[in-house]
Amino acid sequence: MCSDRCELRPIALRRLIAAMFAATLGLAGAQAEEIRVVSFNIDAGFQPHAELGAITRQIAQIRGVDLWGLVEVSAEWVDPLLRAAESGADGEFAAVLGQKAGDDRLLAIYNSDKFRLVGGPVELTNLRFGRRGRSPLALPMRHLSTGTEFWFVINHLHRSNTDQRRLRQAEGLRKWAASQRLPVVAVGTYNLDFDTRSTGRWNVSYEAITKGDVLLWVRPDVLVPTLCSDKPAHAVDFVFVAGAAKNWPRESTILEPHARYCLDEGASSKHRPVEIVLNLP
Repeated sequence: MCSDRCELRPIALRRLIAAMFAATLGLAGAQAEEIRVVSFNIDAGFQPHAELGAITRQIAQIRGVDLWGLVEVSAEWVDPLLRAAESGADGEFAAVLGQKAGDDRLLAIYNSDKFRLVGGPVELTNLRFGRRGRSPLALPMRHLSTGTEFWFVINHLHRSNTDQRRLRQAEGLRKWAASQRLPVVAVGTYNLDFDTRSTGRWNVSYEAITKGDVLLWVRPDVLVPTLCSDKPAHAVDFVFVAGAAKNWPRESTILEPHARYCLDEGASSKHRPVEIVLNLP
């Protein structure tokens, strides 16, 4: 008889469903493959909060990641961050640093044994809105073993909505995603202030970016604040999918959900990493 340890948890059940779906695709002649993506605001750009050693250790301890979308990156940190990502996974990695963000950059790190760029990185400069704004960084990727192509996009929307800048960014991202031929996987810090206490509250930019289900939030099974703050318990870091990626089996998890994560003052990031596991067709 099965004890309570044998209970099939929601996350385990979703993993099982994803595996069964992938197996079905395999029987049909397709080669589905799982990839791991992590979105992480490392608090190292303008007015840095975190320390390099603490962040590189944390990245190295998150094992088996294929794609990293890092937010608030100092240009001087790129090489140590790249080495940390490589130490936690098999294969060689490459990095692409956004240029249109002042001292507060966006950084993509990817396993170059598994992925190739199929075009140059694109910065959506029309969605920057202000000197301190960050232009979304979009990379057209091809997964080598499946041949699946998609946009990998890193975003950091404005914290405040002065002059409706964040709202205009959210609307612009939705319209951009709707116009793309390739599927979209979009990560980063969106500052949508989704209340994790089941009160159903969020700011107007959340409504704008999810309007019409163009961009679908891959909502974690267990929802905790992604920002350590004395403000309400908000999720500000998100993963969205658009186009055909909405049909891919997927699972999202907020890493480091325990309360003690926010007690590490002045060394770790104030943001929790968010992971998504995707089964590519």
